[in-house]
Amino acid sequence: MVSTTSETAFDTNPVWHDATDVQVRKIMMARLRSHPALAQHHPILQTQESTGASPSLLQRLEWMLYHSAGSLSEYLHQPSLERRVQGLVTHYKRKRCATEPSETIMAAFRASAAKRHRPRLTITEDETPNCSVGARGCVLNSNLDLLHQVCSFLDGKEVLRCRAVNKFLYLHAPTFVTSLHIDAASASASVAATRNCGDGAASGLSTLLHECKNLTSLTISNQTNQTHLKAGVVFPRALTASTYMASLATASFGHQLVREMSSALKAGACPALERLDLLAPFDFAAESDAVFVVLRALTESKGRKPLQHLALDATFLGDRGIENLAEMFETQDTFFQHLRHLTVRNNFMGETGCRALLEALEPFSELQVLDLSRNILTDTDAFGLADLLDDPVTDAMEGDHKASSEQFNVLGLAGLRTLKLQENFITCDGFHAITIALCSREDFVATVGDAAEYSDEEEEEEVELTEVDQEH
Repeated sequence: MVSTTSETAFDTNPVWHDATDVQVRKIMMARLRSHPALAQHHPILQTQESTGASPSLLQRLEWMLYHSAGSLSEYLHQPSLERRVQGLVTHYKRKRCATEPSETIMAAFRASAAKRHRPRLTITEDETPNCSVGARGCVLNSNLDLLHQVCSFLDGKEVLRCRAVNKFLYLHAPTFVTSLHIDAASASASVAATRNCGDGAASGLSTLLHECKNLTSLTISNQTNQTHLKAGVVFPRALTASTYMASLATASFGHQLVREMSSALKAGACPALERLDLLAPFDFAAESDAVFVVLRALTESKGRKPLQHLALDATFLGDRGIENLAEMFETQDTFFQHLRHLTVRNNFMGETGCRALLEALEPFSELQVLDLSRNILTDTDAFGLADLLDDPVTDAMEGDHKASSEQFNVLGLAGLRTLKLQENFITCDGFHAITIALCSREDFVATVGDAAEYSDEEEEEEVELTEVDQEH
């Protein structure tokens, strides 16, 4: 797996491009050359003192910024320059190289790895009554509903560990699992042992998901990226591996898990799934294509409940990925229109992606929480969001206090109650426009920072005030 060239990654010319932008692009070259962060981390970008000419890498960097920007204002936006440079890697796509094994070879690897796995205990329904539980009239033999209630308070992994107790739990424990969190880096030793044998380590996930028939919440994460998540930003890594590592690119375990999960969902696993969280699962930025494989598998599976909660945190979608996501929301609106909570955080989303996403979300009247934090949104995006949230019906019906709430469903995002925009590049002007648009909405909570932290601080302040009053 190698990255594509910039010419193929940026194969379209935005409509805002103009031949008179030459002077503006020279200004951007000067900004890149003098940017302290770029100069510190990339000395090769410095101007050659002997000739005074800009290096080709600096010119290429400016060319990519020019062709990836959604408008001239975004291209010239100084505060987000460093972040947009980091996000350029999201424009590259996965591409099979000549040294990467073919699908036939990888299938042989998987078959070989499967033979080395421990044999699974096979139990049929007929054998269940013969299970010895060590007590007469045990609750395990007759009260499945009670066990469902008890296990609903336990983590999915803890419930699955109960399969080692006896044959009855081995057979029924997966049906008690309602939420499951799988971390790609939790079994690093087993992953390292299977790097050279295809994706055998992840092949058991499909079987497990088929057994978890009552699963409603599924989370895929990667502990390797958690340090960056706590710091606020997950920096993407380009595919700069050696030829040997490129040949083993399919062994990227986070990508493997997501692909294996997609196969299971497409085959009808987890029909009751309502919540899907992808929390920085990938090792490389170019692996974001697996996100659409998962969503496509959900939409193609028949007899499935529509998603109500979708979280895409640090999945490296970029503007092009967000546009693809918006297109999927529009074409599969019957499946996604029931979303109540949507998180598109830390995905290097700029003006182009934000515009497409807002247009796709406009008819989603059941959406209550929208999290667009840690992206590259500016005042231009805030103005577009304010236009979407604006209330033209209220202006026409001013003074009519008996209007029912159903009359306001013509608005975009009529059910929205929480909007998270922290850690973007929106100034007071942008937030002022959004605030004006939200004035007519009831029960709306706009968060600029971490709402949980603010609530804790407010509680501490209340306690301090109470203590002061008692002293007086």
